Amino acid sequence: MGHVPLHYSIRLTLMNVYLPQRAQGNDFGAISYDFFQAFSNVKKLSIRNCNLQNANYTFTKTDMFKELEEIQNLDVSSNGLRNFPIIPNPGKLIELNLSHNVFDTIPIVFVNYTSLILLDMSFNLIGELSKDARSKLDVAAGRNSKMKIKVQGNIFSCGCENLDFILWLMDTTVIDESDRNFPCIQDNGTTTGTVDVARNYRSIHRYCTGKLSLSLTITFMTMFVTSIIMTYIVSKNSTRYRNIAMRLLGFGVQYLTPKEFDFTFFVAYCAADVPFIYRKVRPGLEQCNHPARLFLKDRDVLPGVPIADGIICGITNSWKSVLVISDDFLQDCSQWSHFTIDAALYSVTDLIPNRIIVLLVGPVQVEDLPERLLNVVEEECILRVEDYQDGDGTLWKDLRKTAGI
Repeated sequence: MGHVPLHYSIRLTLMNVYLPQRAQGNDFGAISYDFFQAFSNVKKLSIRNCNLQNANYTFTKTDMFKELEEIQNLDVSSNGLRNFPIIPNPGKLIELNLSHNVFDTIPIVFVNYTSLILLDMSFNLIGELSKDARSKLDVAAGRNSKMKIKVQGNIFSCGCENLDFILWLMDTTVIDESDRNFPCIQDNGTTTGTVDVARNYRSIHRYCTGKLSLSLTITFMTMFVTSIIMTYIVSKNSTRYRNIAMRLLGFGVQYLTPKEFDFTFFVAYCAADVPFIYRKVRPGLEQCNHPARLFLKDRDVLPGVPIADGIICGITNSWKSVLVISDDFLQDCSQWSHFTIDAALYSVTDLIPNRIIVLLVGPVQVEDLPERLLNVVEEECILRVEDYQDGDGTLWKDLRKTAGI
C-alpha cells in the first residue's frame, strides 16, 4: 500500500465490528513494521480486536506509531497487549482506549500527554498502582482537570500493603467511574469491594499494624530472652567460651595429633569379649599393612600397677578410645566397664574432636547405651559390627576414617 495522504477529519477503522462487510475477521497478527506509514495524517484510528498480541515483535517496537503524527483518537483495545509503543506527538492525543488487554499497570507517561481527556484501562490486569504512579497521575490531573481514567473490570488488591491505594482510588478526581465499588482481593484470598475496605479502613489498618507489631514483639522478645540465656551461660563458663572464640579465630589453641600419643587406640572391653578383641580387633587394626598401636589392658598394664591406674594411663596416652560394648559389657558385675566409660568421658577435650568411638557387638542397640555416653558421643562415631561383612576389612577402614587416621 502506497502513501495515501488523508484529510485530517477522516476516520480510519480496521475493526471488524465497525465495517463487517470489509473487515470482519481481520487478523493483523502479521502486521509489518512500516504498515502505518500510509496513514501519517490520520486523526482517528481503531485497531480493535485484530489479534495484535500475535504481532509482539512488531508491536512492541517503541517507535511503532512514529508515522502517526496527527493522531488524536486511538483504539487498540481487545488485543491481548502487554506493552504500548511511544506516540510521536503525545500532546495531541485526546482519547486512548487500551481496554480488554493484559496491562498490569498504566503504560504511558502522563507528563507527555498534556491534551489527554480519556484513558480507558478497563478490563486489564491492574492489581494496584504504586505510590509514584499515583503521584504522577495527581500531578497530571492538576495540570489537566478534564483528564479521566476508566478502571472498571480490573480486580484490585486490597491487602495490608495496598490500603493507601484503595483510599486514593476512592478519593482521587482522576477516576472516571462514579460508582467506585470495584472488586478487590484481600490477603486471605477472599473477594470484597473497595467501598467496604474504605468504610472499614480503621479496623483493617489496626489489624494489619497489629500483625506487624506482634511479629516485631515476638522477634524482639525472642532475641531478648536468647541474649539473657547466652549471657548467663557465657558468664558461668567464661574461660571455656573465651577459648572457643580464640580457637575459631585461630589464636592461642594448639590442636593435638596422633603422633603426640604413645598409642593410637585405647580399647575398652569386658572379660567375655576377650576372644573378639584378640581374634578380630587386634588383627584388623594392629596386625595389618598400616598397623595402629593398641592399648589392651590385659597386655599393656604392667604387673603391680593398679588396674584403675592402668586404665587411666592407657586412655590418657591414646589418641582415641574405642569402647567395645556388648550386652556382657553393660552387665559387667566387676564395675570396671562402667569405670572405663567414665574415665573415657573425663578424657574428652576440645583439642581432640570425637575422642570416643563406640563399637557395638551383638544384639546391643544404641538406645541401650548409658545416657551419659550418648550425650557426648556423636552418632557417626557409633559403629555396629553386625552391619559389616565378616572379614572384608570395611569395618576397620571406617573405624580408622572416623578416628581421623
